[in-house]
Amino acid sequence: MEITPPSIQRQQIAELEKSSIQNIEQQMKVTTSKTVNKLGTEIIVSTLSPHEQQIFTTKTDWKIRYLSNNSLLFRTKNIFVNNTNLVRNVTHDNGTNSSTKNLLEKFICISDLKIQVGGFIYGSSPPDNAYVKEIKCILIPPQIGNYQSVTLSTHMPSNKYLHNLEILGWIHTQTTNCSSRDKEKRENESNTNNDDDDLTNNLKYKNVWDKNKSIILTCSFTPGSCTINAFKLTDEGYNLYAYANANNLYEQVQVLLSNVFVGFFLLPDDGIWNYNLMGIKFSNNLKYTAQLDIPKPFYADIHRPNHFLQFAMLEQHEGDEADVETSFI
Repeated sequence: MEITPPSIQRQQIAELEKSSIQNIEQQMKVTTSKTVNKLGTEIIVSTLSPHEQQIFTTKTDWKIRYLSNNSLLFRTKNIFVNNTNLVRNVTHDNGTNSSTKNLLEKFICISDLKIQVGGFIYGSSPPDNAYVKEIKCILIPPQIGNYQSVTLSTHMPSNKYLHNLEILGWIHTQTTNCSSRDKEKRENESNTNNDDDDLTNNLKYKNVWDKNKSIILTCSFTPGSCTINAFKLTDEGYNLYAYANANNLYEQVQVLLSNVFVGFFLLPDDGIWNYNLMGIKFSNNLKYTAQLDIPKPFYADIHRPNHFLQFAMLEQHEGDEADVETSFI
């Protein structure tokens, strides 16, 4: 048996102790903080636990998304229309849809990169061509959305600006460019057309909604740009919308962007259309009156009043503390 000299043993023990101390320091970093109380006494506190030293991040942090939405304006400079998968023998029933570029640019700027935003599109045909539909209006109803879908109010108000226009479908944003229609979008439009309980209160809306002509316009946020797609449900799509992977339930429709004519927006009379930050006030049958206006951004002040109430409460507490008399000054 080999005998190790005491000096080498002490050196090995010292190295082991040093490594163990380093591991402990890495796991429990000493943090020293210095504070002064109201009596003017300095208090020095050393903590070993990592409490309140880690930053918690979440995908629902609206401040980060609010700053990220600044890139939406630059995306409007690169708007691409996807007409690559169109059927060559386009029938007159499908026709061609032409949208105003200013409407799409504004609709993209007020949206969110992660949460879907939707609206109903209205338009009319030019006098010389009945097979072309010009999208001239976007009605943005009260809504609440998430990463995968958006829920719109089923109430369809009447307005004098819609007398000469017909409803052509609906438009929504999405985070990725999907060439196919998913189950949620088919189910949304199918329920909109087949739900008699919701539509009996608005016979005018029931008469003008034509499922053979209504389209779904999608604005996909691709890297550094936006991609526009247009789809139309087939008869099988309205009846078999529960099958998410069927390819014969929809067909792509041709859509064009034009600067020849301009469009306008219709909003609720109070200007509030985004209920994501105050979801308790939203309901599927929320009644509202439409008016001609420019839509506010997704994170506008009127869409998050609770945040400003919290700021006011904090300022009020700070003011109350300042009014307390102290004899130590």
